Amino acid sequence: MIEPVFEEIANGFRVILFNEKLSTQKNVTKNVTKNVTKNVTKKRNIQIVDLMRKNPFITTEQIAKVLDVSKRTIIRDIDKLKNKGQIEYIGPAKGGYWKVIKQ
Repeated sequence: MIEPVFEEIANGFRVILFNEKLSTQKNVTKNVTKNVTKNVTKKRNIQIVDLMRKNPFITTEQIAKVLDVSKRTIIRDIDKLKNKGQIEYIGPAKGGYWKVIKQ
């Protein structure tokens, strides 16, 4: 139970009551959103690595098109995969290829 807040104001006082059910619903919604986002991102990262394994020369634009997300989203995901040591880009910006280190 969320305790009420008592405040003294001018010539009286105010009591603030909290709807615990509403507070719980907000937390559930927040947790569900966080978990769904995490699962979608994880699934997309697996798909990115699979695409790179099948075609090491695939571009970020091609990945974005296949997965139906923005190029910026793919770049952000790829940066995370690189930082985790899962993938590496070998060679120049144009003409290089993806090396999958681990999934």
